[in-house]
Amino acid sequence: MVHESVGFLDKLRKWNLVFCDSLQTLPNNLRLISLEEFSLFGCPMLEKFPNIHQEMKRLKKLDLFGSGIRELPSSIGYLTRLTGLRLSGCHNPRVLPDGIYKLQMLEFLSNSFDGLSEDGFLSLWKQNLSRCGIKSEILMTPSYFPVLKVLNQSGNDIVRIPESLNRFTPIETLDLRNCKQLRQNLRLPRFINYVDARKYLSLDALSLTRLLNQSSISSSMALPLVDNDSDSDLNLRLKKRRKY
Repeated sequence: MVHESVGFLDKLRKWNLVFCDSLQTLPNNLRLISLEEFSLFGCPMLEKFPNIHQEMKRLKKLDLFGSGIRELPSSIGYLTRLTGLRLSGCHNPRVLPDGIYKLQMLEFLSNSFDGLSEDGFLSLWKQNLSRCGIKSEILMTPSYFPVLKVLNQSGNDIVRIPESLNRFTPIETLDLRNCKQLRQNLRLPRFINYVDARKYLSLDALSLTRLLNQSSISSSMALPLVDNDSDSDLNLRLKKRRKY
């Protein structure tokens, strides 16, 4: 338990509670007007996130990875300078509060969620959907992430790359590591410059040949690697040739 008075420390700039395994309760309200970084990484017993005071505007990074947080307060919208929010690896909410869409300086979001507002994330350039699956709503709404450059789908049970990804032309990097079920129709959008598909990528010879024969991929830059744990598992990292 953290005493209520800690939520009103005006000069606190960084608050690190990493791996506080027994932490269950934070102050009910946070008015940390100087706080810039807050980490609750690996706090599985903590389920409730405090209410945020409207004067708490300096926070830039909020890490809830591996925590037990089940919902965020609507007051999250007061964190208007937040650039990085990590929610994956915890009991993260499937529907985020409407206040989340007020975070227009957000550049990195690690989370999968249902339900989209009309606002989108206009500054978001990196989206981490690792181990949570591709959400069809997200991949049908390119205007929702107009500057998205990096999409992480590692560890998901996807079988093929969805055609709707072709609508996200700003994307340059696609992370498909540990996608054990990825087998079919592995055709990459031409605008993607780098794809990391290492570890347990199950491609047959025909699929691999088709991939390497795509005109925008340099076969000389395809690096097939064999996993140390199993000679039958193909690890593949591909870098697409830039054309100037």
